[in-house]
Amino acid sequence: MDGRRNTLTDCAASDAQHMRHRLPPRRPIPEFSELVLACCFHPLKTLAFGTITSLVFAGLACMLIYPTYEAESFVRVRQHQDVVFAPQSSRADDLAFVRAQEQLALSPQVVSSALGGVQLESWQQFIPHRAPSDWLKSLVRVDMQSGSEVLSIAAKHPVPQVAQAISNAMTDAYMAEITERLVSDQGRRITELERAAQDAEQHVDGLWAELNEVAIKIGSENSQSLTIRDEIQLQAYRDYAQQLRAAQIRGHELASQLEEARNLANAQAVQSREQDIEAGIQAAPEVISAQDRVAVLEDQLRQMREIVAHEDSPRLKRLSADRDFYASELVTVIQLVGPRVQAQVLEQTRGAAQTSLTQLQKQIELNESEKEFLRNRLADIDTSTLRGGEQTGLQLDVKRHAVDRQARLADGLWQSLEELKIERQSQPRVQLMQLANLPDSASHAKQLKAVGAVVAVCWIIIVLGTGYVEWRSCTIRHTADIVENSCFPVFGDVEPSANRFARRPQLRHMSGAQEAVSQMLLSTKQGVGIPSLIVTSATQHEPRHKLARDVASAFAALHHKTLLVDLDPTDNRLARELGCADSPGLLEICNRKLATKTFIRKSQQGVDVLPLGATHGNSVRIDPARFAEVLKELQHDYEAIVAVGPSLLDYAEGLIHAAQLDQLLLTVGGGKSHWNELAKAEQAALRAGLCCVGTAVNCEQRGQTIQLTAYDVDSQQRQHISNDESSESDIRNDLSAIENEIRQAMTEQSQLPQVDAI
Repeated sequence: MDGRRNTLTDCAASDAQHMRHRLPPRRPIPEFSELVLACCFHPLKTLAFGTITSLVFAGLACMLIYPTYEAESFVRVRQHQDVVFAPQSSRADDLAFVRAQEQLALSPQVVSSALGGVQLESWQQFIPHRAPSDWLKSLVRVDMQSGSEVLSIAAKHPVPQVAQAISNAMTDAYMAEITERLVSDQGRRITELERAAQDAEQHVDGLWAELNEVAIKIGSENSQSLTIRDEIQLQAYRDYAQQLRAAQIRGHELASQLEEARNLANAQAVQSREQDIEAGIQAAPEVISAQDRVAVLEDQLRQMREIVAHEDSPRLKRLSADRDFYASELVTVIQLVGPRVQAQVLEQTRGAAQTSLTQLQKQIELNESEKEFLRNRLADIDTSTLRGGEQTGLQLDVKRHAVDRQARLADGLWQSLEELKIERQSQPRVQLMQLANLPDSASHAKQLKAVGAVVAVCWIIIVLGTGYVEWRSCTIRHTADIVENSCFPVFGDVEPSANRFARRPQLRHMSGAQEAVSQMLLSTKQGVGIPSLIVTSATQHEPRHKLARDVASAFAALHHKTLLVDLDPTDNRLARELGCADSPGLLEICNRKLATKTFIRKSQQGVDVLPLGATHGNSVRIDPARFAEVLKELQHDYEAIVAVGPSLLDYAEGLIHAAQLDQLLLTVGGGKSHWNELAKAEQAALRAGLCCVGTAVNCEQRGQTIQLTAYDVDSQQRQHISNDESSESDIRNDLSAIENEIRQAMTEQSQLPQVDAI
């Protein structure tokens, strides 16, 4: 037996040397798909935790997020202005006016006027002290319906009275602002027209005086004496005068357009300047680099807090100090970059609006050049007429035409002034249709969105968390989990019930125990015999007694005299399954040094069983030296000895008990065992120099059991007595044989001198 054990130990040592590099490394970080698939192994747990968590957080979301009430006011904005006479603006101007109403309703002056209005005086407790304008703009929604010419101003708030007050306040502020603008524009235009008409009237009076002087000088007899050249000059003078009038009208239109464009550009610049400045500061390279340094230190600080248990660690203090230093540096950088970015944003805003203003200014300059040219031409004609020495009717006709032209201009100005005054009394372009009523129904859209988001996030977290727990547990779900992480051969396959998502393999004709027995018989050298085997596991909860029973049954089925030994003092599962928990056994043999054969139980399957003995719920210990003597005594009576031992990792003397037998067989169960614990057990066996046959997958086989024969106490006592008598007679026979051998040796020694003498 010792020679065979030495041979097997050398074989195990040589196998261990070239298998050490196959020990499983540390698992890498799992992927998202791996976590989702790993979660599928616990559907009920995932469903329960996901449902409970999502319901709890959905209830919290409904409690923390209140339903909102929406109050809406309506204002009519006419796209085409109703006029009695000629329209005062073009179609493009009308479209621009309608499109600008949304920005005007949310402009800073309207928002500040609404905050200081009467409607919100009684609701000051809801208005925050910090950035009230942004708070109010976040609650207001302005939509322009171009087809129906309706501007809607809606406000949302959890309190219906506050929503109504906000909507009405914004509507009143908008109506006040737009009315003030329209009245101001009309008043300024009336004032300018009155001044222009009065100037034209005074000019007409001066021209009449000049006409009378020329008529007195020329006389009536020369009034008809016009030459062809004079007629041509007079016609050119009339054409230039008409062009000059058209240029003057065009100049007035361009001046009004330039003023409106400047006002619109100033309003847009005030509205978008703060957002552009903030975006520019955040996009500055110095700010980005400072933010990156602060983010890196925050990440390092968070990682150190996860690793270090106390906040008083020097490393944490140093990181906190660095973080505070770079945070203060970031504030300083923002303060330094702010003026520069503000100047750039102001320049960009002015540059965007300057393009249209530049075009209008160029058109005004061209108009001024045109008017100057026309005035010069008229002056040339007047000068050439005055240079003529002879007084003709040309001068009189020129003065008459100038009076007529200036009179028509004055009449047109007075007519435009009267038309504007009449149009001022017509229906206004912006008119209030309806103020907001008190809303009676709440909107739960925000709550539903929050509940949906919370439920989705909870399910994702539960799925990933359950998958991570399953992935972290290293549970054996496939046969490949054992093959990839084990240093030794694997016998049997994991049952499909351990992995419900795996394809069902073909039925195997041999179980893991039968494969292990076949491998042992094939590897056994001729004339050496079957080595003794101990079946154990990595941890305590694995059913190694079932695999030991199956291995013993497999040896017995191959007509080998087999002994099954219960060597597991931590758990009496094999004795309870066989029904011999109270029968005496190995404990009595080791403690009282009794005969071994008297405690062996027979079975109907041809497997002899040596039970552990009655433990009575107490912790027991088996002497390894005494067990080695018992094993040596039984080695000659049985061809195969299979022992079920304690776990290697949970029991202190597990490796010592396993070292008493020739070979070691580990067992795992699909869905119950963990391959990382199996790897630790294999490493422990390799370090102890044990010869490991491999790992067998424990599969449930219905109807596979060992039925022991009835235990007779009287027969056992008689067998004890007969065994004692037979042992005494054997001793006497041995003594007599020794005496005979001694006598024979003495006789042969006495005959030696006679032979020498001959």
